Amino acid sequence: AHDTDAWIDNAMNFWQSKGVNLNAGATAEKSLESEKSISFQFPQLFKDFHAKMDGFQDYEWNEHMFSVWSYDRIVTEYKEDNTADWVVICDF
Repeated sequence: AHDTDAWIDNAMNFWQSKGVNLNAGATAEKSLESEKSISFQFPQLFKDFHAKMDGFQDYEWNEHMFSVWSYDRIVTEYKEDNTADWVVICDF
């Protein structure tokens, strides 16, 4: 778990150094609620990541980088997609 924590912390530090506003971490309850809402189980690494940072506050960072979505946005976008054949977690 230590290597996972370091990777997540490094990513968060990088984004914050570039002025990206990050959401506070999501609770385990939020993760479970989101999974139930869309009938999908997120991988543990994804849940660990979102426990520290539940996505970017803004939907875009810059033209060369993706935007990590919050659980709320993931669920909203999934439910608005008429096909919902996949779960989208970020923009690029």
